[in-house]
Amino acid sequence: MCQTYDCQKDFLQAAKALSCKLDDLGLRHAFIGGFACSLLGSPRLTKDIDVIIETQRIDLVALCESLAEVTSRFATLNFQLYYIQNVSEGIGREELVLRSSENVLVKAFPAGLLGLPIVAELTLEVGNHAIKILHPSVLILTKFKRWSASHASTHPKTIRKILPDVCDIVFLIIWLAERGISIRFESYCGTTKPELLLMVRRFRDKYAEETERMESLRSIMPDDWDAMLALLAPEDDSRVPPVHLSQGR
Repeated sequence: MCQTYDCQKDFLQAAKALSCKLDDLGLRHAFIGGFACSLLGSPRLTKDIDVIIETQRIDLVALCESLAEVTSRFATLNFQLYYIQNVSEGIGREELVLRSSENVLVKAFPAGLLGLPIVAELTLEVGNHAIKILHPSVLILTKFKRWSASHASTHPKTIRKILPDVCDIVFLIIWLAERGISIRFESYCGTTKPELLLMVRRFRDKYAEETERMESLRSIMPDDWDAMLALLAPEDDSRVPPVHLSQGR
């Protein structure tokens, strides 16, 4: 898939088209992940679009297939959804996906699964296209949760995924701190606040020596910092050295 920042326009077109279709179906949704961070100004490159959808008990595979049926811009291949850049008459959409590396991969996740919040809110509309992303004060918790689940892994593929998550966390810490916005733990529906605080505690303990970043983190959870530190410190069974947080900018 497209891996250069020049493709941001393609990602925006894909997100807008998908959002319009989901709105037509009455399905609440919000974009997350690196794509959401890029809309806020993160320079990190992303290879796909992540979106959480309140599917209302609709099978996700069936939903993606129905999206492909109602518009020529979408196609499914191997149970994945793609936004096709160049539609050609007489060529099947699956073939178009295989022929081009510039189609946009859309990763759709049902709200409430894989540790994601059970509702796709609070949201923030960003950019000229008013694309709905999960509000950064909640989005950062999805990143803490993903990092917390994988940071101790020694599997090479997982280790490679840790750096992007750390970069996104640092970017969101700075973004929130510069705007005086606090993390909204209560808005992350489906996970208890103590569980969320424990994940932040794990991150704080891992990077405690990064004092500037930790002060920024403290500033965006002023009412919860002491409660977080009062938790029983989780064991750090990770043998993976911490990433320098300066890489997150």
